[in-house]
Amino acid sequence: MLKLGALLIGTAIDRRRTTQHDPLMARAGTLFATLTAGSFAGVDQDHDDGDMPRLVGRRPTGEMVPVSGMSTGARDQLYLALRLAYLEEYAGRAESNCAMRRFAVSRGLVSMS
Repeated sequence: MLKLGALLIGTAIDRRRTTQHDPLMARAGTLFATLTAGSFAGVDQDHDDGDMPRLVGRRPTGEMVPVSGMSTGARDQLYLALRLAYLEEYAGRAESNCAMRRFAVSRGLVSMS
């Protein structure tokens, strides 16, 4: 019974991992594919034997390449893709927050008139 429960939980966790997509990672994957001129198709998250998450590059063939298996240039491009994706997301949040502040200030000025 215990083995069956462990198998069911393991299957559910694997299913969740394959369906869960982080928008930041998706954008980094797109940028990475562009920066590597198609040598890599994107970025994924894999899990090692200890079930620890690790970042991997995905080749167009579907092969997963750990960061340690990448060339120095590919690692640099991966780092740049991650940084650019983060900066894009940060800028989007900052712009959204600024718009909300402008709206709040304009509503305050209207009510003061």
